[in-house]
Amino acid sequence: MNKQKVVKQQMLEELASVFYSIGDAEIEGLVNEIVRAKKVFIYGLGRERLMMEMVVILLKEKLNQTEANMEKRHTNLE
Repeated sequence: MNKQKVVKQQMLEELASVFYSIGDAEIEGLVNEIVRAKKVFIYGLGRERLMMEMVVILLKEKLNQTEANMEKRHTNLE
């Protein structure tokens, strides 16, 4: 295996170990706080930046789903 593949594999293993160490309740609580916030500032460098960019994408998707569900509920109430 070449060096790049080894480094990529190590990165994935590190991220997976952190990801699986976080409980579902903690993640849900964090997501709820972020969704309720008026503004969110996210900062990172290197690997952390890449992960934070992914978090931003996922949060935007969640927010868009929440807004769509709210609009749907509002329309159904009329």
